[in-house]
Amino acid sequence: MIIDEAHRSVYQKYRAIFDYVDALLVGLMATPKDEVDRNTYGLFDVESGVPTDVYGLEDAVHDAFLVPPRSVSVPLKFQREGIHYDQLSEADKEQWDTLEWSESGDLPDRVEAKAMNKWLFNSDTVDKV
Repeated sequence: MIIDEAHRSVYQKYRAIFDYVDALLVGLMATPKDEVDRNTYGLFDVESGVPTDVYGLEDAVHDAFLVPPRSVSVPLKFQREGIHYDQLSEADKEQWDTLEWSESGDLPDRVEAKAMNKWLFNSDTVDKV
């Protein structure tokens, strides 16, 4: 039995099929798992962290099957410049006006980038993600 994307197939219904069928299993995957409840190494009876064979990224790039990865940074405008009320669409202004900004009810005319980033990237957000 040949299983492509085997790391996605080690739990729920598929795992029961693999356990039931008495056949040689060959699993192909880019990201094997060794988690307690999703262990592809255990499914194929090999030592955790030691796949039967590996064809690494460097080899695939060298053999011209893949190109080297490159990162692309795409910062969002509001993260760089903040949000300015006078630059919002009419619909966004209406939504802005309904927000509770402070106990006094004062509406700001902008939110600086530093404050936006502090709000977006905080411990609570990290914990929730």
